[in-house]
Amino acid sequence: EPTGPVEESIAAWFKSQGRPVAFVDADLAQFTGAVTKDGTAIVSGGMDADAIWRTVGHEVAHRDGLDKILPADDAAVQDGMKARLARENNPKYKARLEADADLLAREARADMVGQFLSDPAFRDRLQQDKPGLWQKIKDFILKAIGKWTPKDDAARMVLDALRQSPEPAAIKGQAEVEE
Repeated sequence: EPTGPVEESIAAWFKSQGRPVAFVDADLAQFTGAVTKDGTAIVSGGMDADAIWRTVGHEVAHRDGLDKILPADDAAVQDGMKARLARENNPKYKARLEADADLLAREARADMVGQFLSDPAFRDRLQQDKPGLWQKIKDFILKAIGKWTPKDDAARMVLDALRQSPEPAAIKGQAEVEE
């Protein structure tokens, strides 16, 4: 069960999509979230708001396939792969990631979506340096969120800003958008 306004907001979002979510007690060093084969999101309860949104963004990227469509040779994905390995605390899962480059790339892409939701500096850097990638992640998030509006003020402000943000072509020249 959700334990606080952020978890309640996330549960309401999943419910609005007809998708189940479960909040569980877990060792945060080993587990923050997962998606089951039937699409149920499992999220560790008791995390701070940024960590919860980062986890939800990550798991929704897996559930809805964004973890498969961003190019694996992109420098940002490559950097994300290195960072993911460096911070993986579960020895068994780290060994799986080291043995499976496709899985590692999918985790790195999903991490980017989670970071996009939770880290304004990351969003700003990506918008400046990689506007095409920024646009793909933004479009994915807005499609996944739909018209739903969170009760959580911080999350609502992020979504409002994304919904009102200009297209990259309006920010930079068109040639730079087509990376």
